[in-house]
Amino acid sequence: MTRRFPSLGLWVGIAAAALLVAPASAPAQKNSAENVKITASPEKGKDGSRVVKLKLSVADGWYIYANPVGNEDLAPNATTVKVKGVKDADVKVTYPDPKVKKDKDIGNYNYYVGDITIEATVRNASGPLEFQVQVNTCHLVRGVCLAPGTVKVMVP
Repeated sequence: MTRRFPSLGLWVGIAAAALLVAPASAPAQKNSAENVKITASPEKGKDGSRVVKLKLSVADGWYIYANPVGNEDLAPNATTVKVKGVKDADVKVTYPDPKVKKDKDIGNYNYYVGDITIEATVRNASGPLEFQVQVNTCHLVRGVCLAPGTVKVMVP
């Protein structure tokens, strides 16, 4: 008795058909910036400085690490603000109050979810300013974190 196996062509046809009916998966996210949107509201400071409120909107189901993170091991993941072409000494950043995650494995840490506002006061700068906010997002349920990313916004 001879045993017959389906031809290679049949297997290729079955695989192709499976790909056609399989649901499309969401594209893989490359970095944390894809989960955070940013807008800016500039004002004039009393002393001639520029006060800019940066509104970050973190995607549902995700969080970003706060500043400060409150955990030495996670400190490099803190949300930070830089202004392109402006010395750090000329930028004062005020971060909002964070939520605290109690984690018995890696230790407690601070984070932000949803919409948050960061205030930056910039001295000794004229012309348009580019704000660069470094973020690191993690999924609230799955615990997976994406590579850090930078969201940017221009202020006239």
